[in-house]
Amino acid sequence: MLKKDNFGEHKTHYKLYKCGKNWAIMGITLVSLGVGTVTMTRAAAADSEVTNDSASQHVTSISTDASKNQHTSSNVILTNDDKSVSASINQDASASVVNKAVSATSQENSSVQNTSQATSTSKQESSSTKNTSQTTSTSNQEANSAKSINQTTRTSKQESSSTKNTSQTTSTSNQEANSAKSINQTTRTSNQESSSAKNTSQTTSTSSRKINSTKSQAQSLTITTTGKAVRATSTSVKKYSTKTKVSYSTLLQQLRTSKALISDEAALTHVDKDNFLKYFSLNGSATYDAKTGIVTITPNQNNQVGNFSLTSKIDMNKSFTLTGQVNLGSNPNGADGIGFAFHSGNTTDVGNAGGNLGIGGLQDAIGFKLDTWFNSYQAPSSDKNGSEISSTNSNGFGWNGDSANAPYGTFVKTSNQEISTANGSKVQRWWAQDTGESQALSKADIDGNFHDFVVNYDGATRTLTVSYTQASGKVLTWKTTVDSSYQAMAMVVSASTGAAKNLQQFKLTSFDFQEAATVNVKYVDTTGHQLAQGTANYPDGAYVNGRYTTKQLIIPNYRFIKMDDGSVTGTKSLDANGTLIQSGDNGTVIYVYVPEYMAIVKTVNETINYVDENGHALTTSYTANPIHILTVTNPVDGTTTTYYSTITTSIELDATTGRPVDSGWVLGNSQDFDAVTNPQIKGYTVTSTDAPNSDLQHVSAQTVTGDSGDLEFTVVYTKNAPIVTTESKTVNETIHYVYTDGTTAHDDYVAQPITFTRTVFTDAVTGEKTYGGWSAAQQFAAVDSPAIKGYTPDQSKISTQTVTGDSSDLEFTIVYTKNAPTVTTESKTVNETIHYVYTDGTIAHDDYVAQPITFTRTVSTDAVTGEKTYGGWSAAQQFAAVDSPAIKGYTPDQSKISTQTVTGDSSDLEFTVVYKADSTSTKPVKPEQPTIPTTPTEPVKPGQLTTPAKPDQPMTSDKSVQTITIKFVGQRLPQTNETDQQHMTLSGLLLLAMSGLLGLLGMAKRQHKE
Repeated sequence: MLKKDNFGEHKTHYKLYKCGKNWAIMGITLVSLGVGTVTMTRAAAADSEVTNDSASQHVTSISTDASKNQHTSSNVILTNDDKSVSASINQDASASVVNKAVSATSQENSSVQNTSQATSTSKQESSSTKNTSQTTSTSNQEANSAKSINQTTRTSKQESSSTKNTSQTTSTSNQEANSAKSINQTTRTSNQESSSAKNTSQTTSTSSRKINSTKSQAQSLTITTTGKAVRATSTSVKKYSTKTKVSYSTLLQQLRTSKALISDEAALTHVDKDNFLKYFSLNGSATYDAKTGIVTITPNQNNQVGNFSLTSKIDMNKSFTLTGQVNLGSNPNGADGIGFAFHSGNTTDVGNAGGNLGIGGLQDAIGFKLDTWFNSYQAPSSDKNGSEISSTNSNGFGWNGDSANAPYGTFVKTSNQEISTANGSKVQRWWAQDTGESQALSKADIDGNFHDFVVNYDGATRTLTVSYTQASGKVLTWKTTVDSSYQAMAMVVSASTGAAKNLQQFKLTSFDFQEAATVNVKYVDTTGHQLAQGTANYPDGAYVNGRYTTKQLIIPNYRFIKMDDGSVTGTKSLDANGTLIQSGDNGTVIYVYVPEYMAIVKTVNETINYVDENGHALTTSYTANPIHILTVTNPVDGTTTTYYSTITTSIELDATTGRPVDSGWVLGNSQDFDAVTNPQIKGYTVTSTDAPNSDLQHVSAQTVTGDSGDLEFTVVYTKNAPIVTTESKTVNETIHYVYTDGTTAHDDYVAQPITFTRTVFTDAVTGEKTYGGWSAAQQFAAVDSPAIKGYTPDQSKISTQTVTGDSSDLEFTIVYTKNAPTVTTESKTVNETIHYVYTDGTIAHDDYVAQPITFTRTVSTDAVTGEKTYGGWSAAQQFAAVDSPAIKGYTPDQSKISTQTVTGDSSDLEFTVVYKADSTSTKPVKPEQPTIPTTPTEPVKPGQLTTPAKPDQPMTSDKSVQTITIKFVGQRLPQTNETDQQHMTLSGLLLLAMSGLLGLLGMAKRQHKE
């Protein structure tokens, strides 16, 4: 008995009698024609729609096609109350992929709803096949939390002579959930090929009907984004569909608020007691208890100064809230109180203590103070500018008078003012003054307890609000407006004590703010001492990738020499202008200055006159080699440094140190003229001299200082009898070899001394001496300067020196300067090779070898050590993308090798593309015309028939049950899906032909049976 189940009608075929068998065959043919007509005329759609039309429902199943490109773009259109929302999912294989599967139904627009739909179930049971399909769907309604939607697509293919295949899709979520939920969807597709197969799939849906069809259909809305192209197939099922409503409003809202989609720049920084030390630094007497979140700014001790400061700046275009409590101490007569300051200076800047409460001295500060000690006006006692005064030197800085009796609270602002000191001079100060309305606190508020304290800032209105809860429970509130010019501000909380004291604390509850991207800027001398204050500007705003600019200041008595290379402060300066690369502190711009030194040179001479008793000159006066005195004055502190020389008068100074550049200058407190022997004058004897500390034989060495004038002395001779004697003298030559820093470069050269002699005639009566000439002049040989690797002497040699008996010892200094490094160029080549192989490793195609890319860099070789220093490689370059060659019958695992960016540090690139053979399938030959069964010309008479043996099981022609798989690759047209229509048309024709053959075979069998 033949049994079929079509379109909900269960028909049982009864035994055909001979007279009615032709009508039964015609009925079967008509049914087949109807099914084929519906199949051929139904258009396929590439888009997936879910509508509330009860007449039809379209569901698209998108599956991966490994033979196509790796770029996927699919559209999903869901309709809710005649309003459509279109979501486009695009994916590139080279980018990070976010996979989302949307399968949703909605009954309330405020919730995210998920729908997995099964359109129909058809069941066919026969001697050859059995197919069942199941899809289970559960919707999620009224979800109150953001959900993360992940999708995994798995495809498996099985080949077996007898298999059982199950396809199941499940989408499950909880209802009325208060926590983050994850909806995971798995789509699994199994393709089976078998000559005799048993396939099982089950379908469960909100509306299910049994339909007379030759195939079972299970449909669910599935999106797979695996980096490969997708192909869509569509089936339309009429009448038996379910009305659904789909809304993306809540889903889109949840995606917008998902942590994965919130940019770091928009996220607020949250500070509490557990991470306090990550965002704040403690200074002075301040200590922190991580267990309680309490910062003890000052202990209950005299003369304490403490503060804690935020290590990054606050974006003043965004709102922030500081919530905590303050303890002003337990002594109502204690001091000084607590100050809160927001300022435009560096995050490391600290305000002046005492009467300024840590606010005075900060640039463009907007502060608030809880002042517990009344201070009247104090003029500065220091003549230095405010930036050069220690934060603990409150008297030196000075302060403005309080606007109310303590204790009280009020806002405070600073401005750059010229203030008169106690001695009447003018100095610059960032002067703090009370502003706005002061509100009195009660002495009862200084009770040793913590009181609620909140600082709230509205970035939209730029309103700063401070509230303090008194011991009585009353809440005091202060408000001020922050000017729009304040874009990013540092924050510091300070307290101090003096002769009066108190325990002063702040307890942090929370601090939520937006970190600005900023830099610090400092102006220091060569010792790292701060000279002035300045701020950076942010033309694009204090945001990541924005610009910052700073400027060089004109500082009296100083001049700029360089940006700090790390040798001054230990930190290398940022560029003066640049780009902000991260939120928070990006580093510090450090300008280095030196005093504007002043140099004065004067020359001191020494002259010695030789005369007789009557004052007549007996010989030429002696004139010493002049001594030059260089006095260098530091205009900052007025100190002077004195240098002496007999060989130079150059006043060029080193820009950094203020020392003279010329090595002929010698640092000292004084310099001496050499002692001078009184000349022997024939017939005369020295009887007196006016030179200090001198005898009759010599004018002693004379000391001169920067205050000395020219020296002039007289030696008096008396005539005497001549006596003949011989006198000798030795002259020496010494050469020193030093480096530029004065250290010894080589052992001194000491020449063989030269001795001179002469005859002296002394009058026997008067004692007068007449001197003969010195022995002949002699020479010190020329001396070549020794070679020292990597250095060059300032003199290649000391030339021949001619000396006489009148010559002094010769002394020379050769200075060696280190040679500049040798600069060469180094190159490097980077290659790209792509191999094409089959899965067994054999070569599928010739290798692709790209044009090599060459990089260069400079190499500096130290002249002394030979150590090499490498510069940066030339700019990064790219290998162009390479499409994988097409090989008939094979599919590469990569359609192309994408563009590759390489640098000088890159190694050679090597890729392997593997070609996998395409799966084979039986492709039927499409006949030009459908085959129509023919009627035998001469039917066999019944008496001549031989009845065949009845088979144990009905035999089925191989042709009638053969599964034909036709693959169409790369022929799908966008939107119109004409290729799919061609597939459906061909399927209808084949179905008609098979139905006709089945009818003829059935009729023939029954004729045999009869």
